[in-house]
Order: sequence, then structure tokens, then C-alpha cells
Amino acid sequence: MARFYDYRFQERKEDDKGAYWNHTDLADKSALVEQSFDNKDTLHVPGDWNSQDRQFLHYEGTVWYQRYFDKPQVKDGETVYLYFGAANYEAHVYLNGKKLGMHKGGFTAFDFKVPQGLLKDKDNFLV
Repeated sequence: MARFYDYRFQERKEDDKGAYWNHTDLADKSALVEQSFDNKDTLHVPGDWNSQDRQFLHYEGTVWYQRYFDKPQVKDGETVYLYFGAANYEAHVYLNGKKLGMHKGGFTAFDFKVPQGLLKDKDNFLV
């Protein structure tokens, strides 16, 4: 699922419960939060957003991707990396509300080491 956002992105604090990288179940639907992934806009990955829907043809702002995944089978003490084939042009990556890092450079592969204890058995939230 993707979320489109104003291109004037200013990073919020990691513990901000209303930020994109924190999955927030809102009790008060009128609360001011930055995000809502519960919308109709979805994109196929890998792929670019500009060619997937006519409404995004000339869009030049920020897009946030999110997905849930379960922990892969790993041995105790084994190092885990999240690998990305490419992102154009700048990517800020968060896992379960913790920033893993940032990458700049279109069409180049990159990865981030996942800190020990950050992965959950089920429903890891990647943004």
C-alpha cells in the first residue's frame, strides 16, 4: 500500500505516534495524524507509481510504502538485513517504529542491518 504526501517532507521525531512509520489505531477519528494507510491507493512493487495510475502520471512528491511481514526463520545470533533492489531517489526506512536508515540514489540497491530484538514473530510493520 502506498500513501502520497506533500513533497516538502520534514522528518518527525521517531516516537511521534502520528508519524507514518508508527502504525496507529485511532480511537478518535478526528485526531490530527500525519498518516492513514487505510485508503484505496495501492501500488505494485517492484514498480514506479507514475505509470500505475493516470492520476499519478505527473506526481513528483513523496510516496510512503508500507507492508507487514512475519519474521523469517533465523538462527539465534544470526544477522538479518532488509534488502531493497532500488528506490528513486531517496528512501527513509522504518521497521516497527524504529528508523533503520536513509538511502539516496536512484536505481541502486541498498540494505539495512536489523538490530537484534527489533523483529517480532508476526506483523512487523515496514515503512
